Amino acid sequence: MLKDHKILSEAILKRQAYVTFGNHVTLPNDVVPDAYDMKVLDPVNNRNHVAPFYRRVRSEMIASRIMGYLKPSDFDILKNEESKYLWTGNGIEAYGGPTILWILFGISNPLTRVGVSELNADISNAASEKFKHNVRELTDYLSSKYREIIERGQRHDDFLYDIFIRWKLSPNLCSQLE
Repeated sequence: MLKDHKILSEAILKRQAYVTFGNHVTLPNDVVPDAYDMKVLDPVNNRNHVAPFYRRVRSEMIASRIMGYLKPSDFDILKNEESKYLWTGNGIEAYGGPTILWILFGISNPLTRVGVSELNADISNAASEKFKHNVRELTDYLSSKYREIIERGQRHDDFLYDIFIRWKLSPNLCSQLE
């Protein structure tokens, strides 16, 4: 889900949650459930309910783990999407953990952040030797990484500092900038 959360649609998550909390049968791709009515399971008396029971437990464990880490303000934001992950039936409520995770990924866009972290590290770790001490190539490289960060809507506040440090560590800087 971390790698491909953007290709997962709400319809796919609803169908999977329906298998977990609904009738435990996979729905065709063109069918999207609109109700979140949780079916009763009796794994003690019905062996067919054992696998769906454990699937439901895993989903609820994921939800509990996520919610345990949320700050109250973050939980309030998640509550706005409750209609997508709350299942009810027979006076019981259950939270669909994978759906909650998908919602949070959509809000936080982790791939952008991870990618930007890598770009920031590329800037901070760029070495003059890698460019055979060619300051122009080094500067072009740093500028291209910085541009990618900006294009992703993020920031690298130490960019000028990083450029000057890289220049300072490059031998014969003055002769190359003439």
